[in-house]
Amino acid sequence: MMFRIPSYWPLPLQELLFHAQVKEKRLGRLGNVIFLLRDIHLGECYLNVASGYVQYELRGEYRFLSGDTGNLPVAKVLFYTEEDSVSYLLTTYLRGKPLHQVLSQFTPTALIDFVGKTLFDIMRLPCTNVGNGLQEELEQVKGMLERGEVDAERFQQEMKRQPEKMFVQLVEEAKGHSNTVYTHGDYCLPNLLVEDKKLSGIIDWGKSGRGDVCRDLSALEGSMRYNVGYAAMEEICQAAGLIDTAGLQEKRTFYQKLDQYWYCLQAK
Repeated sequence: MMFRIPSYWPLPLQELLFHAQVKEKRLGRLGNVIFLLRDIHLGECYLNVASGYVQYELRGEYRFLSGDTGNLPVAKVLFYTEEDSVSYLLTTYLRGKPLHQVLSQFTPTALIDFVGKTLFDIMRLPCTNVGNGLQEELEQVKGMLERGEVDAERFQQEMKRQPEKMFVQLVEEAKGHSNTVYTHGDYCLPNLLVEDKKLSGIIDWGKSGRGDVCRDLSALEGSMRYNVGYAAMEEICQAAGLIDTAGLQEKRTFYQKLDQYWYCLQAK
């Protein structure tokens, strides 16, 4: 069953989607709302609606998709605006299923080659005029702590450290991280779309920016363990063309700690 678009959306968006209907509505992982729309002119498209701290990622997504995305299969921006502390990002539809849902189509060797070479292609994106992704994320986490948006009790149960004290430590450790390649920010199996065993789309670029490849290796390591049962980090690094892998585990642990702030956000 499909529904008409809501009347509270910004007027320019309503005018653009005058002939559209809502095909599907679901919640994103941070409380944002994602609409799958069908329009007689635009075809199928996605509208991501976010408020509060989730706007940080939506702005990052818009910034990336509006820039130089190379030859990567990513969505195109159709509309973006911020109104009354709410952000609206309308993008084209990407075909395919998330990689973690079609793992049976890949042998272990093919899977490692797939994620490694895709990571290599992301690293090759131009990042000369791109913001420092790690510093921007640290600033966002700092703001979340100052506004009391991190569940301190849950964080301490998970990490055995107070979130403020660990943050001070992470800021110091961040000085040893490079910022020479483009990073996706949340490089995991669900964010890689597959059709006919080929990459058909890469989604969720909200934390992308210039940084250290370990940002993406960290997310991928956790995703591989959760969905596949093993990490295969050494083999993936080889497939991605990473020769000097000394110290990568320590850096990946840094980003795993940083991710805890997002996992422990207070419910809105």
